[in-house]
Amino acid sequence: MKRLIFVISLTMLGLVGCSSEANDNNARAHGQEDLGGVVEKRDPGAAAENSENATAKLRVMNQGVKGLEKIPGDYPMDLVPLYGGSRVTYGEKSNYDGKVIFLVKIESEDDKDAVYSFYKELLRDAKDKEESTLFAGKMYTLAGVVGKYKANFVISNNDMLSSGFISHCNIQVDVIE
Repeated sequence: MKRLIFVISLTMLGLVGCSSEANDNNARAHGQEDLGGVVEKRDPGAAAENSENATAKLRVMNQGVKGLEKIPGDYPMDLVPLYGGSRVTYGEKSNYDGKVIFLVKIESEDDKDAVYSFYKELLRDAKDKEESTLFAGKMYTLAGVVGKYKANFVISNNDMLSSGFISHCNIQVDVIE
């Protein structure tokens, strides 16, 4: 029941629009550099174990993301990346029932189906996967365990978003150590 209330709260958070511009200094504080619209992780070894392609894959995943200053500095962007070209409108780190939880909201110019496909592929090898389609296909939910994190995604379109952003995704990452 607590989880359902938390997911509903996270979904409601997605209905609140916030806007901002990317902050290069904050991106550097997150261990990233802006390389002409491509965000690159400075520590490619942390992206994935024994994978020489991890840095290239990570660059595509986090490419052109705006609003990184809203994300807490220890958010696991290497394991739970942001959809390329998206805009972060909300980021928070909190404690819920003694667990560390990250909440991030992004908007994208792409349709919900493209964002859904991206995160479904991300969770392809995840443990304890969950997936559902709600409200006659208007909203998707995905969840799975990646490393020491349980990642949850709520993805939908919203015609009311400004500046051409037509879909949004609420991301909840629980540290499960």
